[in-house]
Amino acid sequence: MPGAAVPVVVALNGFTDPAAAFATRQRLHLVDRERLARWGAGQHLYDVLDIDRGPGRRTRSLERADERVAPPPCSGRYG
Repeated sequence: MPGAAVPVVVALNGFTDPAAAFATRQRLHLVDRERLARWGAGQHLYDVLDIDRGPGRRTRSLERADERVAPPPCSGRYG
């Protein structure tokens, strides 16, 4: 992921402790089932990941509240 503005790793069943530690060391953002559902429902990725966009930078999230569906339950430890 060299050069990625926001490097993300997606896993629907959560992340192990070693994977989460590795992601922290490598400055990767982990996207679990719940976060993926929010992103897919139109919430801006920076909001999903709680990333500061910086001064004066705003991005409009899609407003599709009527289409939003609760994510399915996750049996993973981190989901």
